[in-house]
Amino acid sequence: PGTGEDVTGYVATLAVARFPEVMHFPEHEPWLHYAASLPFQVDQSVRFTLVPHQKAHKDVSKTLTAAQDQAMHIAEGGLSVPMQVREQLVTAENLQHSIRKNQTPWLYARYHMTVTADSEEQLRDRVRHLSDHYRDLGIDLTWPSGDQLDLLLESMPGERARSSAYLQRQEIPVLATDPKAI
Repeated sequence: PGTGEDVTGYVATLAVARFPEVMHFPEHEPWLHYAASLPFQVDQSVRFTLVPHQKAHKDVSKTLTAAQDQAMHIAEGGLSVPMQVREQLVTAENLQHSIRKNQTPWLYARYHMTVTADSEEQLRDRVRHLSDHYRDLGIDLTWPSGDQLDLLLESMPGERARSSAYLQRQEIPVLATDPKAI
């Protein structure tokens, strides 16, 4: 820097694609802090909106209705309803009950993790290491190839949300990693 030399670096922005239904704490450290134990730096970005419980309830109701319709169509065809659909029904029903009972706002969030490296190979290794590290917590990270610039820009303060993918809908304590509510 400042010497007129060209400097080359590589960057990848990963998105949280899926959270587990239950996060175990204190068996593991808080999920946002979990990257601190890695041997390289990971920058994290969280963009979220607080949503009133009524809207969250309405969104879950749509999911529940879709799952019920899917189960009904499968059953009408004389087939047994797959375990995945039955689990989705139970999860949506439990979620709907929880939202109705607690009446607290929900968090609609996008979580990004950015890794830098000196070479493409080092970057791939770091992305793989980071993904494996978070998989231990049941959190799936994805490295989308077509959205890299949008994800990087979206993680900058003041930038608008550029992608509708990877939206996570959760209770507020997930962001705080509050074990009492997870």
